[in-house]
Order: sequence, then structure tokens, then C-alpha cells
Amino acid sequence: MYPERLPAHVESGAERRLFELFRTEFSDDFVVFHGVTWLARNRGKAHDGETDFIVAHPRYGVLVIEVKGGGIKFDASTGRYTSTDRYGQDHDIKDPFNQARVAKYALRDKLQESDNTRGCNYSLGHAVCFPDIPVAGNIGLDAPAAIVIDSTGLRDFKQRIIEAFRFHGMGNDPLGEQAVEALVGLIGRSWQIETPIGTELESEEKIIRLLTEQQFNVLDVLGTRRRALISGCAGSGKTMLAMEKARRLAEEGYSVLLTCFNRSLESWLKSQLQHPNITVHRFLSLCAVLSEKAGKPVSKRPSESEEDFYGRFPDLLIDALDALSDRFDAIIVDEGQDFSADMWAALTSLLWDEDDGTLYIFYDDNQRLYGNSTFPITDEPFPLMQNRRNTQHIHEAVMLFYQSEAKPNCIGPEGRPPHALKVPPGSNEKRCVEEFITGLVTEGQVKPGDIAVLTRRGQENSRWSPAPSYPAWSATWDLADCGDKVICSSIHGFKGLERPVVIACELQGVNAARDVELLYVAFSRAREYLVVVGADDLVG
Repeated sequence: MYPERLPAHVESGAERRLFELFRTEFSDDFVVFHGVTWLARNRGKAHDGETDFIVAHPRYGVLVIEVKGGGIKFDASTGRYTSTDRYGQDHDIKDPFNQARVAKYALRDKLQESDNTRGCNYSLGHAVCFPDIPVAGNIGLDAPAAIVIDSTGLRDFKQRIIEAFRFHGMGNDPLGEQAVEALVGLIGRSWQIETPIGTELESEEKIIRLLTEQQFNVLDVLGTRRRALISGCAGSGKTMLAMEKARRLAEEGYSVLLTCFNRSLESWLKSQLQHPNITVHRFLSLCAVLSEKAGKPVSKRPSESEEDFYGRFPDLLIDALDALSDRFDAIIVDEGQDFSADMWAALTSLLWDEDDGTLYIFYDDNQRLYGNSTFPITDEPFPLMQNRRNTQHIHEAVMLFYQSEAKPNCIGPEGRPPHALKVPPGSNEKRCVEEFITGLVTEGQVKPGDIAVLTRRGQENSRWSPAPSYPAWSATWDLADCGDKVICSSIHGFKGLERPVVIACELQGVNAARDVELLYVAFSRAREYLVVVGADDLVG
């Protein structure tokens, strides 16, 4: 039966009775369609068509049935057909035999049009059913008793249908199951067109962008406060607030240093903030640039470890400032949780007024990948308790790795649950991810530039180096020149950054209980769609 159940909107009691008879009295070798409609062209014009039932059988063929309930009357002098309802009211109706005949020929044309059914040899017939009245004998030249099923015929309904098939000469040349399946594909085909994920992401992006911009009122609340600590979870808008504070101060004529810890975040901030009063440097590059300017270029000593080398940078900056007049009216710090006490001492030396110069520090107490920090501001932090960047499903996944006592809430769109991308045993993980990205770009209509592939490995050790290139998309490790390319990065290197789609991969050996901060950073980088590769346990 197509459909399996009669829709509630079908008001005809006659059609309901026949539907139930077909459903309960006919064997599964019959296929029955109810309420078939079509659009056909005739002489350059489009015409709507419909029929009440179509019955198909691999042996007999295809039968089109028109159903008319109530009392039926035909006036030969006027050619008028009427139906009498239970209240005795007459209603004009179309000629049911002509309707069945026209529907049969329309179906024949449709079968010839379709590539799937054109090669099948369909035998077609038609019949009319009057389930509420008895009909005695032939009632017209075009209405022989064999194709008229009346109320008495419902007692042996299946046999009367078979007789109608045989009247049309069907059954001698079996139609075959393949032809019936092709008919089902034409008339009873189920279909579903999903909204491309790229379209859904664009809609969610607009909401998240608006929510993030609304967060700017925090700066209004802080007013003219010269120093402030602002804490918040990933997604609370700290970086956007830091940028906006830098812009506002620059517009007021302040010379502003906007600094952070992460190289990739530095590159992105430079691309977003191009104001003559704003200087953007991550702390380490700031130290190197000013040391070079002071004639004291930074160089690594023989056999010196990376930790010891970078540990000298705060002192190098202070030494450089002895020979320089470079100072700022205001310093805005993002990723403040990753600055050490030595760094703060060197950084505040860059203020014209070290004691009272403008200093805003934005930090996430849950992201201390490089150790703890003692801030040079003693006032209580201003907490941002709303996640405005992630969807609610991603926020829930991120909160599994959030260790502060006060849990922030998420006001973003619901979004979709994180997706655990399975890698079949023996398969190449990178290849599986590449195929997944191709599907996102081609079928999902996701822009390649909206996708980030994050790995726990550095570029030199990752299977994603060199970055792949395909006709539909290409990738790069260069965030400063990524354009509309998929960006590849280590998880650590993507701190402070975000993309609508984040694919976390190369997670072998990652433990949810041990690598809390790593997973917190990785998962929170996704604004709307988080994909975790080969680690089902990490996303439940």
C-alpha cells in the first residue's frame, strides 16, 4: 500500500472503505497506490490529473480505478452525472468512466516518459467502483459490468478486481516483478531533500555573530575603568571584546598594544586590526622586535633548551627598553592565563604610566596550557558567564572538560551534536577525513575556509603536512594566507581562534581524564559543527 496508511485529510468514506479492503484482503503480490496525482502537458499547456487507485500485479498488469460514493445518477439527455449524498442532496460529478479512461492514458504517457519504465511492456486497464449502490448489468456502452464494481461486488472484492484485469485481456502476458518495481519507483518513490549543512551553518553564524556583538555592552559597564581583569570560558567573546576595547581606545587617540601568546592568534589579530594607533604582537615576537630595534638581537645559545631560551625573553625586553622610548598608553592582553609573572613585569614596563596606565587582561582560567599566572591587577575579575560563540550541543561537550566551579551557560542556537567520525580498521585516517571534507564542500555546500583541521601534533610531525589539495578544496598551514582554504593547525596553535567547522584528528593516545585542557581547547574552537575522528569515547 502506498501510502501505508490513509492520510487523515481523506474525507471520502468510499475511498476509505476500498483502502481498507485492499489493505486487508489482498496478498503482497499486489501493489496498490491511492490518490495518485500528476502534471501532464497537452498541446503546449500543463494539465493536472489524478486518480483514486492504481492496482499493479506482476501477472495481470496495471488497473486504474475511479471511485464514486453515494447514489449515482446519469441523465442521457443532458450527459449529466450526479451523486446523491446521505441527506438527499444531488451534486454534479464528472463522468467517472471518462475520468478512469483519461487517467489510464495519462499513466501510459507517463510510463513512456520515464527512463525507468519506458522499456517495460505495461498492460493497462480501467474500472469504476460504486461502493454504496448495487448496479445491475451493463449501464452504458462504455460501462460493461465487468469493469463496474458495485456494493455487492465488495463481498468478493479481490475476485472482482481480477475479473476487471481479465476483461481488458490482461494476464496472458505477465508484466513481471521488475516492471512493478519500476512502477513503484515512478509513483511510490520516497524522497527527502535535506538542507545543506552549509546553509544551516550560515543561519547559525548570523545568530552567533549577533550574540557576540551584543557582548560589547560589557565594555560599557566597565566604563572608564583603567584596569580590569575579564575572565570567561571559551566562547564568551573575550577576544572580540579585547579587539573592540583596542579599537575604542585607538579612536580616542590612545597608542595601544594588543598582545597575546599564540602565534596564529597574532596573525589573525593583525589581519583584523589595521589602525595606526594599534600595534599587534604576541609577547615573544614583541620581545624579539624590540630587542632587534635596540641593537640587541635575540639569539639562542649553544645547547640552550627551548624553555631556557624563551625564559630569557622577559629580561631581554626590559634590557631593550633601557635603550628605547617605545611606550604605550594602553595595553590589552588576550590569553592572559598563559603569561608568567616575569612576562607581566616586562609587559607593564611598556606603559608610559606603569602604575596607572590602561591595562585590560582577558583570560580563561580553564586554558592554562603553559602554566599558572599571577596577574598585575588585584581587583576582582569581571566574569563573563555566557557562551555566545558555540552552539548548545558543542557547549555541552566543552563543559565536560571545564574545571572551574561556576559553570557558564550557553545562549547560542541548539546546533547539531558532535559527530564521531569512525575510521574503519585498517583504513587511513587522513584519507577518511579528506573524503569527509569533500562531502562537506560538494554536497554540504560548506565553504572550505569555514573548516579547520586540528591535530595534537605539530606541523613537522603531522600526517597533514604537507597540506593536501583537491579539485574541490585545498588546505594550508599558513593562517595568514589561508583565503578560502581549509586551515590545518595544531590544537595548541589554534588557541584563541575558531571556525564554524572543526575536525579534531590524530588523537591517538589522548585520554579524556588526563588531557582535559587539550580537549577543552580543541572542542571549543568549533562554533557550529564539531567532528572528532576515531575517538568515539571523547564525544559520548
